Amino acid sequence: MSNDSVFVEAYERNPKHKSWLRPFDPDAALCPKWSHDIAKTLLAESQPGASDEPRFATRDGMAFAARTHRPGAWHGYPVPWSQVPEAVREAMVAKGTVTRRQMKKLNSSAALANELDGRS
Repeated sequence: MSNDSVFVEAYERNPKHKSWLRPFDPDAALCPKWSHDIAKTLLAESQPGASDEPRFATRDGMAFAARTHRPGAWHGYPVPWSQVPEAVREAMVAKGTVTRRQMKKLNSSAALANELDGRS
């Protein structure tokens, strides 16, 4: 599976994230604001799985999935490597964007949670 083209769609925070905060902060989201530019880059570099959705990307050994929440608008989130289709994992390894060792480290939900909490 080779998809070297750039995926051009809009990245937005998920509208459900912290919706109770919106009256006080219209930009409220679970993801820190500094991560939005990174998420836009990840979406542009993402690869589809067996279908067009979800799409997958990687950064610093971590896997991310992206889904639409309205036509043309996507949001993303980290996922364990066990949720990334094998063909996508193999393509990323072949491209050099992730190593098998990195995938093994973050293969489970528990390992990913520990990484995100800074406990790895």
